[in-house]
Amino acid sequence: MYNSYQEERLPALLSVIRGLNHILDDKMDEAVKIFNNGNTSFHLSGQAVVSFIQAVLTFEPSRFGESQNKIDIAIKALTEDKDYASKNNLYLCTFDPGIEYRVSIGLMLLLSALIGFCSESIVTSVKSVYKLRKAHGIFNKINKRHFESFTKAFQSTDDKDIDTVNEYVQTGTLLCTGLFTLLISLLPPKMITILSLLGYKGDRDMALNYMWMPALQRPSGFFAAVAFAALIQYYSGAVQLCSIYRVTPTEPDGWPVHRCFDILSKIRETHPEGPMWPLHEAKLLSMVKKQTEAIHVLNDLMSKPPPKLMQLEVLIVFEHALDCAFSHRYNDGARSFMKLSSLNDSSAGLYSYFAAACFLQDVQANANVEALVSASQLLEPLGKLLTDKTAPLDIYIRRKVKKLSERRASVGNEGGLAEYVGFSPLYELIYVWNGFRRMNVEELSHFDVERVQPWQDEGDDVCQALVKATLWRNLGKLNESKVLLQKLCQVTKPTESWAIAFAHYEMAVVLFEIDCLSKNSLKECDNFLKAARDFGGDNEFESRLTIRVQLARHVVRQCLQEA
Repeated sequence: MYNSYQEERLPALLSVIRGLNHILDDKMDEAVKIFNNGNTSFHLSGQAVVSFIQAVLTFEPSRFGESQNKIDIAIKALTEDKDYASKNNLYLCTFDPGIEYRVSIGLMLLLSALIGFCSESIVTSVKSVYKLRKAHGIFNKINKRHFESFTKAFQSTDDKDIDTVNEYVQTGTLLCTGLFTLLISLLPPKMITILSLLGYKGDRDMALNYMWMPALQRPSGFFAAVAFAALIQYYSGAVQLCSIYRVTPTEPDGWPVHRCFDILSKIRETHPEGPMWPLHEAKLLSMVKKQTEAIHVLNDLMSKPPPKLMQLEVLIVFEHALDCAFSHRYNDGARSFMKLSSLNDSSAGLYSYFAAACFLQDVQANANVEALVSASQLLEPLGKLLTDKTAPLDIYIRRKVKKLSERRASVGNEGGLAEYVGFSPLYELIYVWNGFRRMNVEELSHFDVERVQPWQDEGDDVCQALVKATLWRNLGKLNESKVLLQKLCQVTKPTESWAIAFAHYEMAVVLFEIDCLSKNSLKECDNFLKAARDFGGDNEFESRLTIRVQLARHVVRQCLQEA
């Protein structure tokens, strides 16, 4: 029998958990209806989760503010309920009184911190670190009491409802603890140093272990599915960006391939209607260099009615666009990038530039004259469109378009901007996304890195050399790649300083692939990684380089300890 408190609060939490699971099946209308059908702190936290998803998937500044407001409201209500439950010794599960509220508060703090980091504002990022600190305190306290039991197989009771709340607490704590720790490990080095002085350490291996626990224990649960999605985002994002990784029988490409496919199949049994999971299948397929199969999965998804969560459609089309661009389906890639401009106008500049780059590559590879006109039409408005944009990629694109405009002006403003392009813009973008890791040998062999365009300048030459060296490395031509990178690393005062910074990183990768066992080679490798990190200059891709260097140095330091 339930007491009056449980009879009032337990149905509210169970209802919200059902709503959260509806999100995984793309039943957003049902989820929102549940969250709006009550005014408890749990319902408010559900509303905050929906708002957060909409904000992060679109990166629209206006949605960030709205999401932050809903999170603040939820935290206030959850804190009041937590205090009441703790004071009166009231339970909704077999753990401590009020623990379900503490888990929810910790989750809200993490979501709030993520919004802050996405804003790219130093002040907001500092506030986010403070929120991470508060979340750490909450989950650290829970783990001190219950971690041993959390790591064991899930213990069922005779009450299905209590089991559901127990699962919410256990898997939620493991996910949030892992996510918190992983976030710290991926912060810029200076911020990590500050946090370490406060006693916080970003142990990446421990973080991944925490996040895998709920996925392995209860793959049908909400937090387990979210943990898995976060892991795939980490592997397909940060890990795929870095080309220095440990090779083991279970992680042949630096991540647990078979485990990921296995857990995904179990989650899809529970959530067969959610388009999020075929999207993750496509991600995994492209990560194992099966881009054609990935495109088939995405084509099937795109042939169906769009997801209720519009932002999910953006992710599906973006993945399709990348896979097409990386596998030399230039026209298909361009069409998908153009579709993205209509789905998400906040990043229209990036999508238009990517589409133009695909059309330009179609011109060079297939002599498609019509594509040249399409590319110019996409490039012409970008200068004005990106005038007030401050995101690194927008600054990079604005600089590139300005160079094209200056070249055209030097000959009387004749023709379209696409006619004045030097080295392949698409090849540069492929490098920035490290698309080479998704490509099989046949796809790699289709690259034309020897062609020199009439308008090519020294900056174009530097970018071409970087792409060529990276391509050679991926084709196993390590010595040829090393010789070219040695020349690149000696370039001074380049117009494309980002490419020289990345050349130092690429040299480290080549050295690691040549010899990852001897101390001398590993130390030289680490020196090049530090040189890449400290290169300075106008590097629009500094954050991407920082992630690659951090992940690479983590592996190199491990190898040095074992050498």
